[in-house]
Amino acid sequence: MDLTRERLALEYLESALVWPPEEREHRLAEALTHDPHLLSEVRELLHAAQEIDEALPTQLPLAGDAADVPPPEQVGPYRVRELLGQGGMGRVYRAERADGAFERSVAIKLMRKSRMPELVAAQFARERRILAGLQHRNVAQLLDAGVTADGRSYFVMELVSGRVITRYAEDERLSLRATLQLFLQVCSAVQFAHTRLVVHADIKPTNIIVIEDGTAKLLDFGVAPMVAGV
Repeated sequence: MDLTRERLALEYLESALVWPPEEREHRLAEALTHDPHLLSEVRELLHAAQEIDEALPTQLPLAGDAADVPPPEQVGPYRVRELLGQGGMGRVYRAERADGAFERSVAIKLMRKSRMPELVAAQFARERRILAGLQHRNVAQLLDAGVTADGRSYFVMELVSGRVITRYAEDERLSLRATLQLFLQVCSAVQFAHTRLVVHADIKPTNIIVIEDGTAKLLDFGVAPMVAGV
């Protein structure tokens, strides 16, 4: 597959992963009826992505009212602000230092309530250990961690404000050379993780943010396995 077709196949794959599972086959066949060979390639990529998703589950059973539970007003020395994102294990909030020691905005990942709290807490601890060992300029940094008064684990991360890598490349109209230099930053982060026996396992545009100065930051090691175990 040449570079143009590979890029096209990945674009269709990214779209298919957003569609409801029961609609994917029909919508792919309809979109690629003019190119059966590309359809076959996208189907293979989709099958591989689904196998990875099944092998590395991120959705854990939540308590019935978990979605409606508001976050605490304060977590450790940080005052919780708006929701930035959420996944199967936790929610990420922007937060600010509340004790006046210094001014700083951070991202706090807070464990969601679950019917299997021990499993979720273990997953959180695992991600925290991974991040603690990944001190690299192209990886979002772990700053602090703890447990809330109601027993939920959390950790505090560098707040990465910027644009998804694909959006950044489009907005800035990067040349091929500049695009490759940006890509090499991501490769540097991935290589560093590999030297620590960590495999990210969920590298996609939304997990790579480019900040204002052009530095790429790799996020979300929540499903990252460690080759040597943890």
